Amino acid sequence: MVRVSVDAIETVLYSHSLTVRYSDVNTGKHLGNDKLISLLQEARLAFFRSLSYNEMRRPEVGFVVADLAISYKTEAFYDEALSIDVGLGDIAQKSMDVLYKVSKAGSGEVVANAKTGLVFINKQVKKVVNIPEELMREIDKAVVTNR
Repeated sequence: MVRVSVDAIETVLYSHSLTVRYSDVNTGKHLGNDKLISLLQEARLAFFRSLSYNEMRRPEVGFVVADLAISYKTEAFYDEALSIDVGLGDIAQKSMDVLYKVSKAGSGEVVANAKTGLVFINKQVKKVVNIPEELMREIDKAVVTNR
């Protein structure tokens, strides 16, 4: 079986802490794969808020998740503290890759590496647009600060 490969984060720009909730656990008694996607979204939105970018408050420009890849390494369980490191991969004029490393807060053991490919759109006319300049300025500042 060919496994998905996800690039490692070169520069961590943001770390998000959370605890696995009971509702995140599946019948295997571990963090469900579908729930991990929601945790990644929470971390991504917190990362963007840390850059003073809140998509929910922007009437025109937002983004859609064009692709998602997750490489699972180990299980996480109910009430376990997790840390989600967020960084960036490829950035183009209209899109970017957001990279994640999910690890157990206590041991640092990696639970999963993931990537979401975001494409920026005008929400009203449903057309692809450039990444907002103010977001790119904040990303540039964050990259310089975290090197």
